[in-house]
Amino acid sequence: MNVKAFFCRVLRAQPRSSSARGALKASLFERDVGLRLWLARPACLLTTVLLTACAPLLSPPNITPERFDLGLGGMEVTAAPTATTQRPIFFELRAAPALDTSAMRYRLNYADPTKVMEYSRSRWAGTPSEILEQYLKSHLNQPEARNQNAKLCRFDLELLRFEQVFTSVEESQGIIIVHARLQSPGVGVLDERRFELTASAPTPDAGGGVKALAQAADRLAQELNQRFAARGCGN
Repeated sequence: MNVKAFFCRVLRAQPRSSSARGALKASLFERDVGLRLWLARPACLLTTVLLTACAPLLSPPNITPERFDLGLGGMEVTAAPTATTQRPIFFELRAAPALDTSAMRYRLNYADPTKVMEYSRSRWAGTPSEILEQYLKSHLNQPEARNQNAKLCRFDLELLRFEQVFTSVEESQGIIIVHARLQSPGVGVLDERRFELTASAPTPDAGGGVKALAQAADRLAQELNQRFAARGCGN
């Protein structure tokens, strides 16, 4: 006997008064709702179990991004002549406001060269200007104490671009653009130049971009050394 037939039989066996019938209907309604809820419990429990099991798949994992710098350098920096290599190069490096972040920037030139993108799982260990300045200090004869720099020529460097640029899905380059001024105390600007250095990335990913930018930084150090020696600047 199904539930509906049972309810019909009970109704026929009860008094005919309207108040009695109303009370009976209310009682049967409550029983019907309770029965439905009881039958629905296994489905609710199953749904809860499935949602709990799938929660790690629905929410993104909390992954700590990898941190990179330019390393210790892999290329020999061309030394300046003996007469000038003993004179330290004092330089100051600042960056454009857009580069005041640890984000690793890249562009898909083959798709939209105006759109700047960032790697989500890879970051620089500092801002581009910080890691590039640290790198150049290890490649240039940089004085330690600033109070010794009053009579020295100085490079004022402004970092304009520091990013990986994809020319296709598989090919990319690291690009560094720096505007440099060579200044001498009491004389002013001796030389001014825009340096643009590029290097091919070995792999089309963040790691490849780091290696390409490290090679470009090597070449920047070489050109700064050569430019310094050519001017014969020093005290």
